[in-house]
Amino acid sequence: MLTRFLLGAALVFTSGCSLAFVDGPPDFIPANEPVPPESCTIERALPFLDAVGAGAFLVTALTSSDGDRVRFSAVGSGALGFSSYTGFRRVRQCRQRMFQMPETPSPDTTFAGALVEIADPLLGAPRLFGVNAGPPDRSR
Repeated sequence: MLTRFLLGAALVFTSGCSLAFVDGPPDFIPANEPVPPESCTIERALPFLDAVGAGAFLVTALTSSDGDRVRFSAVGSGALGFSSYTGFRRVRQCRQRMFQMPETPSPDTTFAGALVEIADPLLGAPRLFGVNAGPPDRSR
């Protein structure tokens, strides 16, 4: 009974810290302008605490044999995991807007951009002695 009470108290006092106290960038500032430092949260402490709580509940759910405790811990783990994910996402958006860091490009666009950078000088090479450096003409 005491263990269930302590788990319930921990869930009430730690759940949703990121949902309640972590602020993302404000909507009224245009997306291409940086946000002031006081307008959103850049610290990751609360999402990290939610992640630790979610892990603790997950361990309890995986190691317990009592059905009620497993269900309660699974719900607590899911709630804190969602809160942690939301908090980390808001902090990332705030940091990007505050410091104007571009989104990291996907590997597909990075590879395509590298191919264009390599091929551009080759395709735009000057003609030597008026001869096109393209494929040979086989029309003769």
